[in-house]
Amino acid sequence: FITRLHDQKRFNRLIVVATKKLLGELRDELPNHVKTSITHELTKDLLPQRLSDREMINKIKEDLDLVCF
Repeated sequence: FITRLHDQKRFNRLIVVATKKLLGELRDELPNHVKTSITHELTKDLLPQRLSDREMINKIKEDLDLVCF
């Protein structure tokens, strides 16, 4: 799915937020041309926190110390 979206030029930068296990699997499975789009990785499981989309975006920005994305 991510590869297809990348190939359709639906994004050119990717921030990956996932558990340690899933990040490892993504690193193993994603093609190199998609991996080069990854600008940030955050090892975290945000799902148990039951955040709204906006809250989740703000949490990711805070955790990565990003001004905007």
